[in-house]
Amino acid sequence: MGTLVTPRDDVLLGRYETGNMEFEKLEIGDRIVYWHQRTIGDALVEGDFILLQFDKSTKGFLKREVHWRDDLPEQITVAISKEQAESIVDGQNASATLYIISPESKVFPINPPPKHPCWVVRSSKDRKITVTIVDAVTGAVLGYGLPPPPAGLSPGSKPSQPSIRTTPPGT
Repeated sequence: MGTLVTPRDDVLLGRYETGNMEFEKLEIGDRIVYWHQRTIGDALVEGDFILLQFDKSTKGFLKREVHWRDDLPEQITVAISKEQAESIVDGQNASATLYIISPESKVFPINPPPKHPCWVVRSSKDRKITVTIVDAVTGAVLGYGLPPPPAGLSPGSKPSQPSIRTTPPGT
C-alpha cells in the first residue's frame, strides 16, 4: 500500500496532472508509480484508471496510461443498500462492493452488460466462494462473477478477492 497524494501536494505528479484526484504513490523497483482508480460516487469503475511512471533516481517521466470510459454519468443512483444486496445472496460472510461493470469485463461476464451500478457480493458456502452480481437499482440478481483463485495451496490459507484490476497494471 502506498501513500495517497494529489497533484497539488506532490510536485512530481503535479507536473503532469491537475485537480484534486487522489493517486496512490508507490515505489516499485526502480520506478515511482502513481495510480488513480476511477470512482463515481461510491462505485468503483471497473477498468478505468490513470497510471503514471517515473524513474526513481532521475525523476524522469517514463509512461502515462489512461483508460477512462466517456459514456458514464457524473453521478449514479442506487436504490438497493449494501446490506440489502448482502441479504439477497446465499451463503455466509457476505461482503458487497459497488461497481460500474465494464462491458469488456472478464471477471463479471454478464451479457448484456449491466446498465446500472451493481453490488458485487462475495459469499461462501461449504468452503466455496460465490461472487453474485446484484443490480443496485432493481435488486435483481444478474448473474455471477468468476471466483478468485485460492490465496495459496496450503491448507488454511485465506481466500483472496476476485482478480479485479485495482492495482497498477504492468508494474
